[in-house]
Amino acid sequence: MNAKHLIFSFALAACLAAPAQGALDRIEETLELDRTQIDLPGFATDQVVVRTCEDCERLILQVSERTEYRLGLRGEKVDLQTFREAALKGQAEDTLIYVTFATNGQSVRRIALGTPPFAAAQ
Repeated sequence: MNAKHLIFSFALAACLAAPAQGALDRIEETLELDRTQIDLPGFATDQVVVRTCEDCERLILQVSERTEYRLGLRGEKVDLQTFREAALKGQAEDTLIYVTFATNGQSVRRIALGTPPFAAAQ
């Protein structure tokens, strides 16, 4: 391959790669909340009400049969009742709840139970 072909190949590759560099779309968002900032759902198809701060507006998110409940961020999948029982144990400030939802429509994909890093280190 001569130099002209090599330069042409690199130029062509650069032109084809340029459109692939675009902005990333956010498809999910996760909120880290303590137990006092969330009203957990009571039923499989219900709502989760979140207050990220005392003066903030409530955020109402929809749960469905497809929502996953986990004990730990990558932990065991459990049913809603088991999750609620685990979340209501212990001190509210020592219980973190992670709510992951779709940014287009506010449907909850996953709710996970965790502990703050300082509590886990003790």
